[in-house]
Amino acid sequence: MKIAITGTSQGLGKAIKKELQTNYTICEFRRSFKYDLTKIENIKLFAKSYAPIDVLILNAGISYFYKINELTQLEIINIINTNLICNVFLVQEILAVCNLKHIIAISSNSAIEAFPTNSVYAASKAGLSQFLKCVKKEKPEIKICNFYHFQSLICFFSEHIFIISFSLLKI
Repeated sequence: MKIAITGTSQGLGKAIKKELQTNYTICEFRRSFKYDLTKIENIKLFAKSYAPIDVLILNAGISYFYKINELTQLEIINIINTNLICNVFLVQEILAVCNLKHIIAISSNSAIEAFPTNSVYAASKAGLSQFLKCVKKEKPEIKICNFYHFQSLICFFSEHIFIISFSLLKI
């Protein structure tokens, strides 16, 4: 089984990759690597280069935790581009060349619960969640899971949470 994971350079993505790489073929998509998710032109190349892909784990994400009036327009664009638009394009391109079995989105409780200094991040994660719900309606044969984590726990315990979480998901 071949698993593509975005955002593997640190944190959750790095922990997911570490946990899965002994039993699965891992294709990684990270900023400091050949394929940078924030560069739209790399998305099609990634999908074609690694096809076929069985499981897509959408983990890449960024945020700047400021009040909406403190964010620059460039920061807003970066958050929405990384957390939503690039993921939409990646799913689109991978579906064009692969018969995916699973899509797992590492989301946030911010997608379903409002927090101060989190407006754009929350909107991007909620958008990704809704996008995947629509994909599920269009492609019912694909198992899709939105995994909502709590940010405060992730900061301190990311590797342990994902070892537990992935053993429960049973890819």
